[in-house]
Amino acid sequence: MGFLAACGGGGGDGPIAPDPLSVASVTFSLTELYVPLGETRSLTVTLKDRNGVVLTDRTVGWSTSAPGVATVSATTSSTATIAAVGVGSSTITVTSEGKSAGATVTVTSNVARFVSVAAGGAHTCALTEAGAAYCWGRDERGQLGLLPSADCNIDGTTFPCRRTPAAVGTSLVFKQLTGGDDYTCGLTADGTAYCWGGNSFGQLGDNSSIDRSSPRPVLTSLKFTTIDAGNKHTCALTSDGTAYCWGLNVVGQLGDGTTSDSSVPVAVSGGLKFQQIVAGGLTTGHTCALTTAGAAYCWGRNDAGQLGNNTSDPGLQLQVHSSPTAVAGGLTFATISTGLGRHNCALTAARAAFCWGDNTYGELGDESTLTRATPGAVSGGITFIQLSAGGFTGHTCGIAANGAAYCWGDNEVGALGNGTTLFIFRPFPVAGGLSFKSIDSGSRHTCGLTTDGILYCWGSNGAGQLGIGSTERQLAPARVLGQP
Repeated sequence: MGFLAACGGGGGDGPIAPDPLSVASVTFSLTELYVPLGETRSLTVTLKDRNGVVLTDRTVGWSTSAPGVATVSATTSSTATIAAVGVGSSTITVTSEGKSAGATVTVTSNVARFVSVAAGGAHTCALTEAGAAYCWGRDERGQLGLLPSADCNIDGTTFPCRRTPAAVGTSLVFKQLTGGDDYTCGLTADGTAYCWGGNSFGQLGDNSSIDRSSPRPVLTSLKFTTIDAGNKHTCALTSDGTAYCWGLNVVGQLGDGTTSDSSVPVAVSGGLKFQQIVAGGLTTGHTCALTTAGAAYCWGRNDAGQLGNNTSDPGLQLQVHSSPTAVAGGLTFATISTGLGRHNCALTAARAAFCWGDNTYGELGDESTLTRATPGAVSGGITFIQLSAGGFTGHTCGIAANGAAYCWGDNEVGALGNGTTLFIFRPFPVAGGLSFKSIDSGSRHTCGLTTDGILYCWGSNGAGQLGIGSTERQLAPARVLGQP
């Protein structure tokens, strides 16, 4: 199937001399395009002569290799509308004066509605209503649990990736997913833990240091009620509130009183019973947990006061904190969050927000950039129902009682979702006016699930972690492809 857009012509008698301004190159605005079934997208082509001058008065022909997948209809001499009519792939070809170029259009089918999301380092995973796991983004360590569909490139480094959601290669039914730096873990309905992806320090818990590209069971007979993946370590709770961790332990982030790495779960020392545990940290890592009474404890790296015990390690030499230490201040909390950075945030029973640790980019939300070694109130007096601490340089997001999303901190690549790249030192509304019921912050991207069950992501996207079919960063919430 083909279409011709006439943009000029000529005539005359006798031989025609070569046109010095003939078309020398044809370039598409996008060479890969993902379109959900039933939707349309625009493609733009640029024609240039041998001197690099853009030509606008030439005849352009458009064609599709699979009209049953994608149709093409020229709208101007340089643009065409692509309509997704069937699942599959088609090559859209444009030709002008003997020069041509091609773009691949992939039509994706709708997947089941997502009910939860887990943002990792540069990948994202989500669960459907049926407990099926879908992942997308960076995949050089197998963290997606499926075959990658493309290559991505960041700063000259090429790696496998996937730019749209795809089902993890397993028949397992999950009740929870969590995204670490370069790996993923999940719990099935009976509390069995599975992990996949990077495993250099045993963070997958399968008694090896071998990367896995599909879910592998954690080597234990324990059943867990919750699990959280950090930078290179993982922690989980059993039904009686006993905490176990595994993976990297160079600064005591496993909390077992040692600095020995472990590729299988080891019990956290101290005999405390917890209701929540979160693993995080930048490069090395730290862990925090809430007791059944709401008291916060942390252990591991403390170079930015992230343990919250009113101290921080001096100098560049990391010190060991290998057992749970009470967070100072006497506050009790209902929930706690720590991301892949050096700060934590927590909510009291009254839903007041407090943060502590690194504050270089305003991620504590107290209108300053001063590091805090004890919990400090987030400015604005907003009543939150959820907080999510992000990683790397550091940002934080939360959902207010009315469903509005707020973010603050590092915004170099748009992780705050406010339509700008300005750093914000206090809670600031996410653009778009959407109402959210859950939110999760990755290293430099954020994803949120709206109250009507639609998943949006924003921020860094060099690995396709936003799931929108491209690698362009998004400064405001962008709808993840493939949803009903």
